[in-house]
Amino acid sequence: MHLVDITMFYAPQSGGVRRYLDAKRSWFCAHTEYQYSLVVPSDCETTENNVHSLPAMRLPFGHGYRFPVISHPWRSKLKALKPDIIEVEDPYRLAWVALSVGKSLNVPVVGFYHSDIVKLYGERFGKMNEKLMSAYVTKLYERFDLVMAPSASVANSLQALGLSNVALCPFGVDTDLFNPVFQRSWFKPRLGISDNTTLLTFVGRNSAEKNIDLLTEMMDILGPQYHLLLVGPDMTQTPAKNITVWSEYVVGQVLSEVLASADIFVHAGDCETFGFIIAEAMACGTPVAGFARGAVPELVDDRVGQLADELSPSALAACVKQLARQDMSVKSARAHDKIKQTLSWDLCFKNLVAHYESLVYTRQVCQST
Repeated sequence: MHLVDITMFYAPQSGGVRRYLDAKRSWFCAHTEYQYSLVVPSDCETTENNVHSLPAMRLPFGHGYRFPVISHPWRSKLKALKPDIIEVEDPYRLAWVALSVGKSLNVPVVGFYHSDIVKLYGERFGKMNEKLMSAYVTKLYERFDLVMAPSASVANSLQALGLSNVALCPFGVDTDLFNPVFQRSWFKPRLGISDNTTLLTFVGRNSAEKNIDLLTEMMDILGPQYHLLLVGPDMTQTPAKNITVWSEYVVGQVLSEVLASADIFVHAGDCETFGFIIAEAMACGTPVAGFARGAVPELVDDRVGQLADELSPSALAACVKQLARQDMSVKSARAHDKIKQTLSWDLCFKNLVAHYESLVYTRQVCQST
């Protein structure tokens, strides 16, 4: 069986979608007899290791993302690959291309709902635009044979729009890479802070939905006994003495060292659909402070961290203080164990395989009758 993934959310500094697709490509090639292909945008047309890149316009201020303006090359590429099943990772032009090709080839098409664009549009552009986006999401995703949701909160949101073709599929974490063994004793001295200072860390994009301003305002409240490390591309430098900014994209073991060496991982986002970086921090044995919004409460409870109901710097600061007073070694062990026991790529992809094979079998039965 030939599985083809297609998305515009695949760039050198991508976040969760690229994590998912890279892990998926590796797992399917190692554990199944599937033929696997990935179709993504780039600056030129190439094919390497089952990754097919097509030229697309680079988005200004888009963190390396590219947008396919013309549909025809993408439609031709998908048809030429002759997929038995197609999965789409974004809700824009390529989603409609995939649906069109799926219809012409009579193969199932799956949509993975990675980002809560309804809520994002509402928060950025107002309630009227939220209603328009709700209508668009419903119109698009009702056409898929199946819509995958990475968390229960996302599944509930999609079902609230009237979609009945929704299945839950939580992501996984590589607990060999993200592991407490990567805690480094030299990390705090490198930042110029003492071992007695509580190190708070956030890793991610400097985008509106991450609410970085809430983190910097929180540090005004917490004072010098706490230090915040902000890591991510395009992070803005700050004169605050208790904040260090690394404006860079970190991955692999370096990311694991950053996460495992923190005392507390802080996250101010309020519309996470899964929370990759939160799960990875927990796998590294780092307790989490954040807000009880989106999918975050599905990962974080009072056994492994502390969540605030009110979206404010003072509420988050109170969570950090309360968490810092507790036995961090116990929280750390619980955080790591929770991720290791409940979130693995093996479970995630076996779940996907079951859904794929059910869809293909149903399509074949329908064709034969």
